[in-house]
Amino acid sequence: MRYNDFEISPKGINDILLRVGSACKKDYEEKVQKIRSAKWRYIDETGIKVNGDNWWLWIFRTDTNETLVVIRKSRGTKVLKKFSD
Repeated sequence: MRYNDFEISPKGINDILLRVGSACKKDYEEKVQKIRSAKWRYIDETGIKVNGDNWWLWIFRTDTNETLVVIRKSRGTKVLKKFSD
């Protein structure tokens, strides 16, 4: 892939995404714990397309305005349990 004389391979993009994901993991886990321990949670989901497939964008917000946005293949209760239990 080339953009404005910047060239990067698909593996290079994948490696960058893995490093960013690793760097954000601690903050993500802390946010999940705040969502789980909140006095109350507002939860909403909306459908989105990912590579032509139907996925769900979930938004979790707490009484202290902590917000978490995740994209999941499922709209089912397993998603709710993961972030609420």
